[in-house]
Amino acid sequence: MNTRSGATLAIMINETGEHIVFDSREELDKYIKEHNLSEEDYIEELIYIELPPEPFIEEK
Repeated sequence: MNTRSGATLAIMINETGEHIVFDSREELDKYIKEHNLSEEDYIEELIYIELPPEPFIEEK
């Protein structure tokens, strides 16, 4: 079986322990700016995930 992996960007808000996942660096940066977060307010994370194998599709 062939497994795939990937990664996603997230931050953890120090005050609440809440994790927020983002689709892009730009989205993460926009969130930080809009919520006026300082570097002490959050921890940036790179979360690695294992994806299911791609489905086998027979060519006709």
